[in-house]
Amino acid sequence: MARGDRIATERRFAGSTVGYTHHGVDLGDGTVVHARPDDPERIFDGGSVARTSLAEFAAGAPVRIVTDPPPRYGPDEIAERALSLVGRDGYCPVVENCEHFATWCATGERASRQVDLLAERIGREIAHVPAFNESISTVNGQPHGNILYSWNSGYWWLRKEIRRRLGQTGPDPVDAAVDAKLGVVRDGGILRLEPVVAKAAP
Repeated sequence: MARGDRIATERRFAGSTVGYTHHGVDLGDGTVVHARPDDPERIFDGGSVARTSLAEFAAGAPVRIVTDPPPRYGPDEIAERALSLVGRDGYCPVVENCEHFATWCATGERASRQVDLLAERIGREIAHVPAFNESISTVNGQPHGNILYSWNSGYWWLRKEIRRRLGQTGPDPVDAAVDAKLGVVRDGGILRLEPVVAKAAP
């Protein structure tokens, strides 16, 4: 491994058997820059970008080099991009995780294959659950097949269930992140678009 390499190691969520791949950028001097939650047991409660030792990053697991997607920048620029964000607050496993960070450093694009694969799997699961695949009309009690509504309902149901199982309470930080991305303001229980920042898609 060398300066500017994207590296990864396998980890498990605290207190669970569910695994994930943790990503970072090697600085070539025995340290790594990576985005991480402040509390591994409360991964939706925020985090920051940190520079730590390679040993702390690996946490006793093997480390490998990541080459996909191909880097757009050279090794030194990748390392400098990573260093420029050390100390920056903001972490969410769905929209701003360690893989989003490392991929941005190398390519300029925020992307996470893990999130994409999870979303694809959730989509397949929802497609096979009738309650999510077809919405029921509140007028006549018949299914009307509003798939967009079903996907939205299914996502938020799963989101609430995940938070319940993790014992998380209070405002959902993913709500706030999605609202900010779309330019939506919650005003007295009503969703309102801000014309200046509203977007058609995230």
